[in-house]
Amino acid sequence: HSFGDRVALDGVSFDVVPGVLTGLLGPNGAGKTTLLRIMLGVLDQDGGEVRYDGRTVGAQERRRWGYMPQERGLYAGMSAGDQVVHFGRLHGLSRRDATIRAHALLEELGLEDRWGDRTDKLSGGMQQRLQLATALVHDPAVIVLDEPFAGLDPVAVASLSETLRQRARDGRTVLFSSHQLDLVQDLCEDIAMVDRGRTVLQGNVATLRASSGRRQLRLQVEPPNYSWLLAYPEVTVVGDEADGLRLEVPGPQRPPQGAGRGPGGRAGRRLRARPSHPVAAVPGCCRRADSRRGRGALMNTWWQGTALVAERGLLDNVRSRSFKVVTGLLLLLAVAAVTVPQIIGTDRTTYTLATTGKASADVVAVLDAAGTSAEFTVKYVPRADESAVRTAVRDGDATAGLAGGKLYTSAVDGGTFPVLVAQAVVTVETSRLLAKAGLSPQQVADLRSVRPPEQVIVGRVDNEERAGVGVLVGIILFLALTFAGSAIATTVAMEKSTRISEVLLAVLRPSQVLVGTVLAVGAVTFVQLLVLVAPLAVAVQVTDSIGLPPVAGGDLTLAVAWFLLGFALYAFLFAAAGALVDKITEVSSAILPVTMTLIAGYVLAITVVTSDPGGGWSTAASMFPLTAPMAMPIRWAAGQVPVWQLVVAMALTAAASVLVVSIASSIYRRALMITGHRVKLREVVGSHAGS
Repeated sequence: HSFGDRVALDGVSFDVVPGVLTGLLGPNGAGKTTLLRIMLGVLDQDGGEVRYDGRTVGAQERRRWGYMPQERGLYAGMSAGDQVVHFGRLHGLSRRDATIRAHALLEELGLEDRWGDRTDKLSGGMQQRLQLATALVHDPAVIVLDEPFAGLDPVAVASLSETLRQRARDGRTVLFSSHQLDLVQDLCEDIAMVDRGRTVLQGNVATLRASSGRRQLRLQVEPPNYSWLLAYPEVTVVGDEADGLRLEVPGPQRPPQGAGRGPGGRAGRRLRARPSHPVAAVPGCCRRADSRRGRGALMNTWWQGTALVAERGLLDNVRSRSFKVVTGLLLLLAVAAVTVPQIIGTDRTTYTLATTGKASADVVAVLDAAGTSAEFTVKYVPRADESAVRTAVRDGDATAGLAGGKLYTSAVDGGTFPVLVAQAVVTVETSRLLAKAGLSPQQVADLRSVRPPEQVIVGRVDNEERAGVGVLVGIILFLALTFAGSAIATTVAMEKSTRISEVLLAVLRPSQVLVGTVLAVGAVTFVQLLVLVAPLAVAVQVTDSIGLPPVAGGDLTLAVAWFLLGFALYAFLFAAAGALVDKITEVSSAILPVTMTLIAGYVLAITVVTSDPGGGWSTAASMFPLTAPMAMPIRWAAGQVPVWQLVVAMALTAAASVLVVSIASSIYRRALMITGHRVKLREVVGSHAGS
């Protein structure tokens, strides 16, 4: 197996047998972790195979194994008990059986009283024991642990050692890696040693000791005076430890010819104390689980594992304070958008007209008729003389004033009312002159009934109010996709940095983890979008007080559908980008290319589509999958879209989403396993990109 040009494993081969503790030894960088990840299916090997019970290992067999990574892979905000139950369910246990097993394991590991404690509140040793519980909860036939004793105190080492010995006595296959030779040779019966990606030694510990030409002794010397060793030149000090000296001394005989050497004369010939086969297991453990039984059934459908990942993420998000605050604010905003226009809209505009004495009945009749048509009210206030009328208008007590053949208006804001008053006066005076000229009242009425030509407003859209709703929908969709995408990338980066993803990939396919994470964040964002849109969609159907046409309700519903399509497309791009980071602080820069693509689509929709909804560029923008989620709702609200174009745009966006899921899953899986630096795209693209 290679990472780019660097060879991590080169022909490694060794056997593990059931009922025996087997240690995988090697210095740091020897390839132990890569080897274990390949065994668990977290990484795909470039060549070779892993055999189990005489057959090539498959996904179903691996899901019955237990894996504990070198770095802790635990959800920080989850309680200890819920954590173990969750991983038990991922391995196929029912909730009831997982809970029973979790209680038993935590009691065995001394964590029963910590059932309800958050993981991040536990000590390092407790977290290590909790990680072990998640690996053992489903009673795995094969137990694989990567550096399980790293950082533990002697008491914890003794406790963990006894737990592993008990599993081996129960017939389980137990393999763990370590670079601590003393610990491995004291605990294990069999060992395998790798160095620079190759197997250099394998066999039974006792047999290897007997075949070795040298021995190691541990002596306690007080005071620490080593001068006496000068008399024994063949003795070498290999360790000066707190509890004494570790000495290497020659054995009583030379090692047998060929011992400790591998095929072709290289170091590493396999020494077998008993018949064995690669990663042997308990007989019968690989029988296909009965799908009719709920307890202990394998995770035999893609959706089961995906749903569990989504369920955990959804509960985690819903319980968070930020979700409650944001959802509450969106609900208040939606309610305000519905109620405030109704409250404001119940008051008719009122104008005040000051006149000398009582206002003319003919003028009152004309103004009241205009008020009924235009929904305003006129209040008439009499004044003693022209000076009083002028003062009333100047002081703001009247909107306009009529006195002595003059119309007084405010210098600050006269508005359109003075024009209406002037037209009323002209109408009354014209009628009087026509009647004086000899026209009958009916003729005068006919002349007054003459109306100007019908005014037709010509614009780029069929309905300006509806088009405004479309623009608002485009803005909301852009913000929703941006914030949801950022949340997904942050979640993926967090799971990578805490190594949760490595544990998940040992149980599930990358697409299950990826889709489950996206569904959790998507469901939360969708609920918040419904909280904002649903009150508005209902209000436009039952009242016209909020200033939106009834057809806008359908536009809002269509906006929800486009959010789902746009989210499915962009969410996986954000997730893949989040997997490229090494630290959570790098998320913003990692998702910048995806965010810029989203911004470009939004700008194109707001500028090009709104200015010319029926143009060729607008049509192209509303059909292209990356821009359609923002552009199509705006074009549709403008009334410029044939139904067939809407259907084709939705189909293209859905198909693009399926393709993106496949590509993003591949990038996601490969990038998660590369740590220590920010991953470049070329490292995870290609046939040898660290797969």
